[in-house]
Amino acid sequence: MIREVRKVEFETTGSELSALILESRLIKKHKPKYNSATKRYSRFPFIKIDLQNDYPKVEKTYEVKIDGARYYGPFKSSFTVNSLLKGLTSHLR
Repeated sequence: MIREVRKVEFETTGSELSALILESRLIKKHKPKYNSATKRYSRFPFIKIDLQNDYPKVEKTYEVKIDGARYYGPFKSSFTVNSLLKGLTSHLR
């Protein structure tokens, strides 16, 4: 694999989440042959809080996007995320 490397670039980000999002975008763009990160987070849920609306929407998602929302995770289990979301929504009622 080392023989196939043509150049190495790096980019500094402000947080781990920013790095994760950047990594995800670059993987989707370049589709690297030896990458395992495409599978790394796809099965772990995140909590997404969409702050774009007057009434922020809180939901479980498996994909982190650059869309102005805040993402928390990844979590190891859907049960944890579902429990957190249930607790949040019952607290808001």
